[in-house]
Amino acid sequence: MTTNRTDTAPPALESNSPQAEAPPAHESRRTAASAPLLVAASNTDSQQVLMFLLYALTRQGNFSNTRPNRETKEILQHESADYIIKSLTKRIGINALGEARQEVTEALTLGIDVIPITSERYPPLLKEICDPPLVLFVRGVLPSAFPIAIVGTRRSTTYGRRIARTFSHDLTLAGGSIVSGLAHGIDAAAHEGAIRASLQRDCCHPGTAVFGSGVCSVYPAANRRLADDLLAAGGAIVSEFGLFQRPRKDLFPRRNRIVSGLSRAVIVVQAAERSGSLITARTALEQGRDVFAVPGPVDCEVSRGVHVILGEGATLATGAQSITELYPELQRAAEPELSNIDVCSLPQLARTIVTLLRDEQEMTFDDLCSALEITAEVLGPVVGELELSGLLVRSSEGYALE
Repeated sequence: MTTNRTDTAPPALESNSPQAEAPPAHESRRTAASAPLLVAASNTDSQQVLMFLLYALTRQGNFSNTRPNRETKEILQHESADYIIKSLTKRIGINALGEARQEVTEALTLGIDVIPITSERYPPLLKEICDPPLVLFVRGVLPSAFPIAIVGTRRSTTYGRRIARTFSHDLTLAGGSIVSGLAHGIDAAAHEGAIRASLQRDCCHPGTAVFGSGVCSVYPAANRRLADDLLAAGGAIVSEFGLFQRPRKDLFPRRNRIVSGLSRAVIVVQAAERSGSLITARTALEQGRDVFAVPGPVDCEVSRGVHVILGEGATLATGAQSITELYPELQRAAEPELSNIDVCSLPQLARTIVTLLRDEQEMTFDDLCSALEITAEVLGPVVGELELSGLLVRSSEGYALE
């Protein structure tokens, strides 16, 4: 019995035609897996599709090498978004594409901004470097102010933290926006100074923290409160890595080139001869950024790296004004104002605290209680009054004089 068919089979391809060759099995699977994404391109904003594809490329490299190769760069320079999407799709594995789409969607659901390199919102300075991240995850708001990075050792001294805090505070008030890595030591002090300046003047941006982990994975954990303060003040946290990516040693050099890439200038405050801060400074020089270094005692280990980078072309920095006078975009930094409060007029306990901090430079709350032999209930209100008066500043390391 013969069954009548209403549809007709397509004509057979001739055996000598190149179209007759069946695609490799892995290519067929990739095309089939990518088809929903390509269909979505006609129904969804093309930038969102590019987010999936570009982040998938990043994931394929396991974050260890996200430098776009020559072919990828040529693809991204094409004017047609459809061409870019189709060309990138051929370069991406099935698993990477699915995982990338899921993670980007989760980020957008959580209110985290995802900015592909093809977006007009991508930081223009960062796009200039030879190995820009293909995608940025951003919590908070990226600044439009003049970006200046402040970097340095985790094993900083009280002097180094005070200098970093002062530089960041004064440069923020002058119209700059501080970029750093939220690490212990110099990074944390730089963020603290910038946040404090932004709370003093509404128009000031509190800065940007660049993570060597995902934006939802704060490292070190001890600086989680500082990260919250930065976001609450209107700052930003940036990373090219997955939302919950744990920190890895090999990711921090990748982070460092973003710190310098986002910035017009980089200031090094204390660094050992072999440190991530020197990597950042040298990367900045390669990127064509201005690099400044704050000198320190010649017999101090964390000054040696600073003196090395000075010998390699960095400019000596002795204060915020030595930097602001070089850039017309920045207001002339005011000389540090002495507190208009007469210390002699303070209550006895407050005067004792000021005298103690002049000698010790920085102390924790518990150390102050022990040294003064008083309870926390007694010390708390006095320290609070000194903070409000501007004589005292609180940091992640303790309390210090302004």
